Amino acid sequence: ENPPFMLSWRWGKGLVWAVAQDYDRDWWGVQSGLFGWDPRKNPVSPDIVLNMIYYSVGRQLPEDITIIHEIRMVYRSLSDDRELLLSILEFVQRFGAATSKIEARIDEIRSLEKEAELQFEEGMYDESLAALREASARYGEIGNDAMKLKNQAIFWVYVIEWSVVLSSCMICGSVLYTLMIGKRLYKQAATTRAR
Repeated sequence: ENPPFMLSWRWGKGLVWAVAQDYDRDWWGVQSGLFGWDPRKNPVSPDIVLNMIYYSVGRQLPEDITIIHEIRMVYRSLSDDRELLLSILEFVQRFGAATSKIEARIDEIRSLEKEAELQFEEGMYDESLAALREASARYGEIGNDAMKLKNQAIFWVYVIEWSVVLSSCMICGSVLYTLMIGKRLYKQAATTRAR
């Protein structure tokens, strides 16, 4: 006989869960503490916990759990892409580049993400996934534009650096030539012998 891994039962106005393992076990993917989740150990454990919460509050569980997992992974990827893009823009702004157009495009994508969240909450999972994929593709396009803007802004930094290095080399080379090779200012000491 195989005992169940999870049990739930109604107790008064609440719902009680019993799980065969602690949440800090490797199966759940928790490394250390509540926020140390490692997706390589068990990538679906957050989906299981989310379904437990949905069931506890009386929401309808999704029939296709693979699409829920994919939505969650795409949403996490979008979050990472957005953070990377915002850090690139913050870096570029320090060099005086105009980033308002890219920021406006990010705001458009944020509204698309919010629309996908509403669709997800209403149970329209296919539409939500399509919207999130579109947002991901648009973040990719904006990322390319942000990298071009970064390269343009940094180009002048490189020009100034190379100008300084080149002028230093030319000055040092001229002084060295004048002192050592031209011998105008340099007089060789006479040879002395020890007696």
